[in-house]
Amino acid sequence: MITCTHCVIRTAEPDDAWDMVRLYSPDHPRAALLGRNREPFQPGVEEMREVLRPGEGRPQVFYAVEDLEGVIRGYCGLRTGLGDDAHYGEAIVLMHDLADLDTPLAQEAWEWVIAKAFRDSLWRKTVAHLLESETAQRAWLVERGFESCGVQREVLYTGGRWLNIETLVLYNREIYPEMGLEHDAK
Repeated sequence: MITCTHCVIRTAEPDDAWDMVRLYSPDHPRAALLGRNREPFQPGVEEMREVLRPGEGRPQVFYAVEDLEGVIRGYCGLRTGLGDDAHYGEAIVLMHDLADLDTPLAQEAWEWVIAKAFRDSLWRKTVAHLLESETAQRAWLVERGFESCGVQREVLYTGGRWLNIETLVLYNREIYPEMGLEHDAK
């Protein structure tokens, strides 16, 4: 458990499943929660309990972000499908209420995730995937130094239309000082 000034970050546990399934809204899909084949994944509480159950060889992906009163405000974490020796992966900060992105609570979660990626895991870069409908999340990531590296067209069909997915990247400035020095990772 990591206690910060504005939040507590802890390992997401099976008992958090009831809360976490709220992130998987079919009305507001999130690219970070799509399945590996970029299709919506709509887990039930029992499925989510299994995903969050610790197991041998199963990497921990999600960490709960709680306010200081113990209310879960969202989740954060790192994901790589390339094994433990990968030098990059996906950074994830997902808040239940998008307004929380503009709070110190989300900023502390972000700082913890990026330190875990760049300092602890020695990643060279981190990526984020966003559906075109995730405009607030995109603006928040761009403020933190992410840059677009391309858009895949018509990846997800939902709500009667096709959605594009954008990939953004943030380089580890300690390894690649020439990449994005004009940005200050807030």
